[in-house]
Amino acid sequence: FDRTLALLALLATKCFVVECQPPRVIKTNTKYSVGVRHLLGGQLHSRMVGMKLQTWIVSESQARNIQQSNIVTMENSGVLTFDDGALELDKDSKHLKAIFRNLQVKKIQRQERRGAYSVTDEKFAFLFDLAFAVGDLRFSVWTISQPVVVIVHGNQETAAKATIVWDNAFADPSRIPFEISERMGWNVLAEMLNRKFRSMQLDRPLSAENLHFLGVKATRRKLPFPVPDAELVTRAQFCRDLIPARPFTFWEWLYAAIK
Repeated sequence: FDRTLALLALLATKCFVVECQPPRVIKTNTKYSVGVRHLLGGQLHSRMVGMKLQTWIVSESQARNIQQSNIVTMENSGVLTFDDGALELDKDSKHLKAIFRNLQVKKIQRQERRGAYSVTDEKFAFLFDLAFAVGDLRFSVWTISQPVVVIVHGNQETAAKATIVWDNAFADPSRIPFEISERMGWNVLAEMLNRKFRSMQLDRPLSAENLHFLGVKATRRKLPFPVPDAELVTRAQFCRDLIPARPFTFWEWLYAAIK
């Protein structure tokens, strides 16, 4: 019986998902829409009682602890408003869903800064916790959004975007929240740059000459043509260190070109 109950709890948790992800860069005191869905809602809805859906914003370390322990605590890293949501049955899909249409981060609690670590390097996530009962069985299931960067001023947006672009391109789907490599092979980075420029609806991919120019710009040194796939580019070169004799980073220069 215990094993059956554990499998049912695991299934209930795996079927609770973030359907409408938040923007990856969140500005405080700004409204956003986020949605969650429970895929077993149609089968369980008539027997679910005492449903309570809560939302928090959690830090990277808090998200990691929740994933590893499978225990949701009341720890959070900020103050949210309009964080109450009601699960309703979607008649078309037969799923339970809730939409937080005006979710706001009013205040964010940051960790102590270390070395070159910037506030725009810090990743958070929205945690959704759903408690309910089916007969005598009580369940507490949770899900976590994609990582977000929280900013308080518009001038932090470019650096925050760099964190998200790097995370989007190079994150392992099975990672521990929200680990990411600090260096990448040029072939992987070049593929990401190609996607970025293609998103501008260019009629062709970047040429080998284009990519060589970008590789030299990113690494700040002469490179053979074409750039070797194994050439490493660090995150610092990508978005933290200034280009020599210039008051901006490689990412700031690139973002200004593609924005």
